[in-house]
Amino acid sequence: ERDQRTVFVMQLAARVKPSDIMDFFERGEIPAGRVRDVRLVTDRITRKSKGVGYVEFYEKASVSKAIAMTGQKLLGLPMIIQHTESEKNRIAEEAAKAAAGALLGASAAGGAAALSRLYVGSLDFALTEDDIRSLFEIHGPIDFVNLHKDPDTGRSKGFAFVQFHRPEHAKSALEKMHGYEFKGRQVYKTGSGMFPGGVASAGGMALGLDDDEKVGVALTSASRAALMAKLARRDDPAAGLAAAAKPEVVATRCVLLKNMFDPSAETEENWDTEIRDDVKEECSKYGKIVHIAVDKNSQGYIYIKFDAIPFAQQAINALNGRFFSGKQACVVHFVYCQPVTDK
Repeated sequence: ERDQRTVFVMQLAARVKPSDIMDFFERGEIPAGRVRDVRLVTDRITRKSKGVGYVEFYEKASVSKAIAMTGQKLLGLPMIIQHTESEKNRIAEEAAKAAAGALLGASAAGGAAALSRLYVGSLDFALTEDDIRSLFEIHGPIDFVNLHKDPDTGRSKGFAFVQFHRPEHAKSALEKMHGYEFKGRQVYKTGSGMFPGGVASAGGMALGLDDDEKVGVALTSASRAALMAKLARRDDPAAGLAAAAKPEVVATRCVLLKNMFDPSAETEENWDTEIRDDVKEECSKYGKIVHIAVDKNSQGYIYIKFDAIPFAQQAINALNGRFFSGKQACVVHFVYCQPVTDK
């Protein structure tokens, strides 16, 4: 409830005070509404403002009005106003559930289109509709691919609908692609509108849209080779077999968090140490941490080694896709766990 009435404000002037922010939202040209609380984020040692803060309103309707004020200047600096990270996560979760519910409803209603449509989740955020088409069209002709994107940023939400021309092709894709790892992410949330209730049966196994669904049918060596050849736009079967022989990344104690920070935007001294401490505190909820390192010369890479594989998997399940400081994290296993030395 509180998160739905709160906004995250960035790019604040160093000398700004909570009263300045309160006046800005309550007495501006187009007031957003009554402010209940203002909390500035400060450095834990110097107590200086970090240029960001949270503004809580009395009414939910004030949030959209406040976000519309993005770009207006306060003490000479144009502010950036967004939903809080937890609210972003809630909105994304509701969007995914709504999409899954729409698919189930279409399946129950029947119809050839619903029988041939797949819902595909846990997609890499860099994938385009053409990439997804190339990944699935080996199973049969595709009428269209609908990749859902954020209307404001144009960024992928990580799920899409794939419409096959024939139901049997959709069934083949569901059986063989469920659990397939592509670009470091496992496409394990694959649902179908092929049978009543949105559930497909493959050799006695039930595949649905539940978050804890993990079952599926693995690719054979031949179908994997054909798929890799298709993606690489190759006609040489031997090349496809060579690609298929490449070992897959397996679960380890080591976890890589990507897109956690932008080094070009960090100006404070020892910012990497502060990020490391914050991430360690958050990830310790999932199990004992043996080692953690921030690669401050990368595009937001943080390496963590847990005491056991289940701890690493819990962290991946909980953190992947979440927002941290305005950035959506990508969290994966990695095989070679060598400490990164901060220089």
